Amino acid sequence: DANKHLPSFIKRFNDKFSILPEEPSDLHRPLSEQEKQSLDFHCSIQTTKTITKDLLVKHNKQVLKIIRNKQSPKNLIKQKIILCEDYDGIKIFINNIPLNYEIIKKSKTCAPTLNRKNMEQFLDNNPNFKGYWMLLPQ
Repeated sequence: DANKHLPSFIKRFNDKFSILPEEPSDLHRPLSEQEKQSLDFHCSIQTTKTITKDLLVKHNKQVLKIIRNKQSPKNLIKQKIILCEDYDGIKIFINNIPLNYEIIKKSKTCAPTLNRKNMEQFLDNNPNFKGYWMLLPQ
């Protein structure tokens, strides 16, 4: 029902709050490829991490394994990296050099824990519940 009124609302809203530019020409300049990459870097969530002896990095319940290549520095162990997380995924940099990685362990979802209020509600709704072992399949 609200979607029927949306076009008229948008028109009224724009009529009320829109401001015409003083100069009608577009004065924006196009970004170079380097500026686009820099913009992606600066608009990401950045975290500093340390590489383990096994070339692993832990982030958000994931384990990422660094893959060595010719461009990566020789000694990666205990080096600080910048882990950038954006809409494209995760990117890892060391001294502004991108590193390749693979996800070797994803997070496991756990059953939610019950707080006291939920536990009391569960017990009230299940008067014959005697313990955890009752939840196990017979």
